[in-house]
Amino acid sequence: MHEKVIVHIDIDCFYAQVEEILEPSLREKPLGIQQKTCLVTCNYKAREFGCKKLMFIPEAQKLCPELVLVNGEDLTKYKKMSDQIFNCLQKFSCNVEKLGLDENFVDVTEIVNNRMKNEEKIELSEGTFKLSFDEESQDDSECECGCHKRLYLGSVIAQELRKALFDDLGITSCAGIAHNKLLAKLVGSQNKPNKQTIIFPHQATEFLRSLGPVRSLCGIGSKTAEILEGLGVKTVENLQNIEISVLKKKFDDKTSEKLKELALGKDKSEVKPTGKQKTISIEDSTYSNPLKNLAEFETKLNVLLTRLVDAAIIEQKRTPTAFRLTIRKTMNVKELLQRESKQRDVPQSWFKSSDPTVIVPLLYPVAMQLFKQIMNEEKEFKITLVGVAFSKFLDQMQSEDANALLKFLKPKTEDEKLSPKVEKSPPLKEISKEKSVIKKFFKPIENDEQKISEEILPKKTSEPSSLMNFFKTAENNSKTPPKTVDKKRKSDTNPEKSPSPKKLKAENPSETEESTSEAVKSTNPDQKSSLDFEIPKDMDTKSFNRLPKAIKKRIINDLKNAAKLKMNPSLIDYPRKPEKIIAKSKMDAFVFKY
Repeated sequence: MHEKVIVHIDIDCFYAQVEEILEPSLREKPLGIQQKTCLVTCNYKAREFGCKKLMFIPEAQKLCPELVLVNGEDLTKYKKMSDQIFNCLQKFSCNVEKLGLDENFVDVTEIVNNRMKNEEKIELSEGTFKLSFDEESQDDSECECGCHKRLYLGSVIAQELRKALFDDLGITSCAGIAHNKLLAKLVGSQNKPNKQTIIFPHQATEFLRSLGPVRSLCGIGSKTAEILEGLGVKTVENLQNIEISVLKKKFDDKTSEKLKELALGKDKSEVKPTGKQKTISIEDSTYSNPLKNLAEFETKLNVLLTRLVDAAIIEQKRTPTAFRLTIRKTMNVKELLQRESKQRDVPQSWFKSSDPTVIVPLLYPVAMQLFKQIMNEEKEFKITLVGVAFSKFLDQMQSEDANALLKFLKPKTEDEKLSPKVEKSPPLKEISKEKSVIKKFFKPIENDEQKISEEILPKKTSEPSSLMNFFKTAENNSKTPPKTVDKKRKSDTNPEKSPSPKKLKAENPSETEESTSEAVKSTNPDQKSSLDFEIPKDMDTKSFNRLPKAIKKRIINDLKNAAKLKMNPSLIDYPRKPEKIIAKSKMDAFVFKY
């Protein structure tokens, strides 16, 4: 199933066209764009003489003595035109992905599907080139999924995109139409300039085979090509025929599968819509004439700051909150180049004015401060590149915050409600244990036999409310008459005949509580404890013995500390004996002093 329709737009000799638009008299002349000693691109008039991309200037001038050279080191005008192209394509579809300055992927699937409902007769757009590989290109090879008709409509939309670019900006382009990004990009370069080419799914294998070297495939670089060559794979055809098990000897499983898919024209990657630039930067290389003193650097810095403010604040109307300075300097040791950047936040109030003469003086001290941090008080230096940039734009940060808020507030779908995503599911034993602990925590104490688990109580808290609840429970329990104790059972010292701990606990908790014997050796308040402190006379030892271990431990520690510091123990919270007993038929209430 080939559902997608992807159009790849590539601008013809982009830099040269921009210069021709700015200066129309250059259209009829062989034109080359120069950066340093290299010809980065040239128009088709110059290519007729044999000039090519990345050719050295002296060599190009030998081939074409009439070659007109324009300095293309300042990329500002090219970036501006690139943004205008992007905005023009976005009028047709939101799914536009920038690829460098002069290339764009456009996913027109939705437009095609909408037109398919209304179009009765669907034909290939005029001027669209079709690939022909003998028998494989015949119409009887058409897919059952209907992709041929969708691609036909895609060719019509591609023609409309290219026409809009020419009408609005005066720029020509070529296009590739396919069912995936890989094929759309590769097939678009088959017919240039100002033309478009379509490829159908059944033609992919034969078309890729005709490309020759594996480096022709997008995504295969020099290092990967070297490894493949070691396996005897030099051409795309070799890569198509090699067994994947052989590839796995040199690559991992994922890479091996990816290489095989590329060779067969399979590409599942989506067109990722490009948003606004996260960084706007201006750089100027001074490699041929390095900056050697502070005065030269300050002059260059002022020029770059003015250009940066023009590009970001005036043209794009963006508000940055961070400024970055980049320096590439030559080290004294072996003339090695070192590139370093420093960044600092700047207030957004600086950019309320759109006047560069107001903004640049504010940015200048910040840039100089960053310069000193980078140069580290070096008196002699050679700077071969200076760059300035704005980032952390206000609109970008606000949109990210808004997206996060929308994601948080977005109602869950039925599937999400039924099967919520959990990062790590705890074991069932831990869940049941946790539930039981929570239930115990909220369950009120009903009688003396119940204890508060140590797992529930925090280690460091003062628990006045818990103590009050405990003593209120003790008050309620005091209304019930105490059980009689069997003298025989009480006096029995034989461990074999002694009752179970549960029964003893119910009959007399003060005698069976293990922590009581450890914490308080004597229940007589008049007698001194064998511990490091004296038991307060007003302590209700019975109530103390019935407290949870964690609370008892805390009270004991507090009493120890009070004894060491010679403090009055009455300042510490512990269960005290009742001051008054209001009796009717039996004990009704206790009034405790804290």
